[in-house]
Amino acid sequence: MSRFTERHLDPASRLGEILFGFIMVLTVTLTASFSVADGKKGARQLLLAALGSNVAWGIIDASMYIMNVMVVRRGKIRLVEAVQRASNPEVALGLVKDRVEPEPLVRKAQKPSASLSFHTLLEHTLKKEF
Repeated sequence: MSRFTERHLDPASRLGEILFGFIMVLTVTLTASFSVADGKKGARQLLLAALGSNVAWGIIDASMYIMNVMVVRRGKIRLVEAVQRASNPEVALGLVKDRVEPEPLVRKAQKPSASLSFHTLLEHTLKKEF
């Protein structure tokens, strides 16, 4: 697997993309098999239909992935900007608590300290980058 794929798609997403591609090829070829000619010409038509459907799906899927990445990235930028504009650390910490969900990372007893750690990290990141 290439680094690009490993970096941008988790194993479940990769498996899903393979499965959806397989289902699409089966659907297109089974549907097209009712209207294509027999022999080599029919096989060529089925192959072109399958390739065409996968290329079309790849373009649509890539567009949706790019739009999703842009929305997620913009949400992160908005959080950083909101923390920068916060009037005091308590307000900034409240913003971090509202938008960052530490549940998968920490136990219930550790949630307040995790939110404070995220806030501290954001503060230091902002001072260095901006």
